[in-house]
Amino acid sequence: MRPVTPADAATIAAHRYPDARDLAERPAYAAWVADAIQDGVYLGFLLEGGGEVIAGAGVTLLHWGPRAAIRSRGGRGW
Repeated sequence: MRPVTPADAATIAAHRYPDARDLAERPAYAAWVADAIQDGVYLGFLLEGGGEVIAGAGVTLLHWGPRAAIRSRGGRGW
């Protein structure tokens, strides 16, 4: 298992949009995920076997600010 790099963007996009009907989505997602990896807001790992990627997992880190609904219930809101 290894961490993803921007060079893995096409592979990640193919995993995200595996169906033929979704092929048009892949280039835009690959470009976005390459930048997100570079910026540190997408983190992931790929597992390789027999010289190819056989599994992967990733997360997108989001910046969520305070929310009034949470604060009104006595929560911290972040």
